[in-house]
Formats: sequence, structure tokens, C-alpha cells
Amino acid sequence: MKKIVMIVLLAIISTSCMAKTKVYGELHTSYNKVFAVGAKSRDNFDLNNSFIGVKSSTEIKKDISFIYQFVWGIDTSGYEDSTSPDFDNRNQVIGLASPSGAVVVGRFDTPFKKVGEKADLFWHSQLGQNRNITNARNWDLRADKIIAIQSPIKNGFQGSIAYASDISDTSRITPNGKAISLNGFYKKGKVVYGAAYEHHDLKNVSAKTNALRFSATFKDGPLKMVGFYQQEDNDTSNTGEPDASVFGVGLAYRKGKGTFKAQVYHRDSDNSNNTDLIAIGYDYNLLRKLDIYAQAAQINNALSIGGEDFDGGTSNSSRLHGVSLGVRFRF
Repeated sequence: MKKIVMIVLLAIISTSCMAKTKVYGELHTSYNKVFAVGAKSRDNFDLNNSFIGVKSSTEIKKDISFIYQFVWGIDTSGYEDSTSPDFDNRNQVIGLASPSGAVVVGRFDTPFKKVGEKADLFWHSQLGQNRNITNARNWDLRADKIIAIQSPIKNGFQGSIAYASDISDTSRITPNGKAISLNGFYKKGKVVYGAAYEHHDLKNVSAKTNALRFSATFKDGPLKMVGFYQQEDNDTSNTGEPDASVFGVGLAYRKGKGTFKAQVYHRDSDNSNNTDLIAIGYDYNLLRKLDIYAQAAQINNALSIGGEDFDGGTSNSSRLHGVSLGVRFRF
């Protein structure tokens, strides 16, 4: 697998004289210590979805370009065998772009997922990320076999709509099915508003589930504030999963090279197994693209929602809390 990926990378990079090709990525590692009430604590040292990618734009004719993006996550197993490749597939698309918008096909994050990302101060595999509580029954999809259309930015607004013909192999939880996902972002002054809708047609359980998601981000100099709301209709009679609402707020303040941040999320479930997530952290910018951080987080009833497990692990405890020390380099 590693040899195939490297050959593809070299082939793409070699075309840079004919196209605007960019190689980029992120190396992100952390040491996490997670404590579980009534259970043993555990240590985890992980690469946190470190990745490498290439993207390019080649003009076909005036105002129309062929675009592509291929991203691979770096495997964290630490050894090689036939079942543990060195890279795993992430967002991988091809498409066309023009001043009127873009259309892409492939494998990538749904528009619905993007709205949740905008409201998360601990995004991308950090201990306190909001997906620990918003991704119940997998509402944060990276879908295969997907096509999407994105509008240009006009008067502060940009929207996307996507259709995925098969979402089963992107999830540990979601049964075989199809999905429709759409979003819209509107920037007004110092505030960015986001809204999204997603519909799942689940074949295995003959269920139709829906969710709405809203976010707001305010940024003024060193201050950043975020708000989040999600409403889920999980078709309880067919899936057995309760409907739920999720609320979240966050605050970050930059002072010099350091940023203090905190966020609180609450999941109100119809079966009364409510879940709370609290996270605090401090990021320090060593260099323009190099950060180190320390953070602490706590979640209760993590297993009852079946989404992102706290720190990627499982426990029978009703309450988990942990600390994390990490470093992240972007190139």
C-alpha cells in the first residue's frame, strides 16, 4: 500500500509544471491519560489522524478548471502487516470549478459535518472535540460514492448540497443506506452563521432519519465565541434510537502566542440518558505552523450515544475524564 501511494504522489507532483499543485498535510500527536469512574485508567499515544494530501487546479478553458484532491491518513499501528496499511483513505475527489461554483465526486466530508466543524474549538481528534457528543449514530459522515455541488460566495453566502448513494462503509453504526446533505454559510460583519440539514434513508432497518444543525461564530481580534444547536429525528420506532437535541457554546481568547479555550456541550435525549461534555485547553504557537497544547475534558454517558468514543476507546464507566498533551505541525 505504501509503495502504491508514494508512486501516485510522485506522479501527481511531477505534473506541477502543468498545474497548480500543492502538497500539504498535518502531523498531530498527543499523549492522553483517560480516567474512568469504577474502571482502570488508560494511556494513549496516538497520531490523531495525521495526514498528507495533494490538491490541484488545471485550467481546461477560460473560467473552467479541472480540480482534484487526494488525502491519506497516516496509520498509527506502528507495525506493518497485510491488515494494517500505512495509509488510509480520507477525502479524495475530482471535479470541475468555475466562477459559478464547483461540482465534485468521490469520498469526502458531508456539508452537514462542516457546520459542526465550524463550531468546535477542539476540532480534529483532540480530546475535547464536539464529535464526542454530536456524532451519535454517526451524523458526522465522510461518505463514499458522493457527488456535491457548491455555490460561489455571493453577498456573504455560500451553500453546498450533496448526495451519497452508500453510507454503510463509512460507519460502525449507520446501516446500509443513502444520504442527502446540504448546508449554507452566511457572513455578516464579525459573525458567520451556518445551517445544515441531512437525511438518511436506512435500508437495513427501513428507517428514515433526519437532523438539523446550526452554528454561529463571532470573532473580534483576540476573542472568539461559538454557539451550536442540533436536532435529531432518529425514527425511534424503527431504529430504537431516541430523538435528541444538542446545545453547545465555546469561548477562546488569544493572548500573545497563547490561546485559552473552553467549550460546554449538552445532549438532551428522549430516553433521559443525557450527556454532557466539558473541555478546557491552552494552545501555544511555537512557530507559524507549529503548536503545542494541553487540555482536559470530561464526558458522562459516553456509551449511551454510540458516537465518537471519548479518546477513541471504550469503557463501561458512566463518566470519563482525561488530560492530553499534544503537538501539531502543519505544512
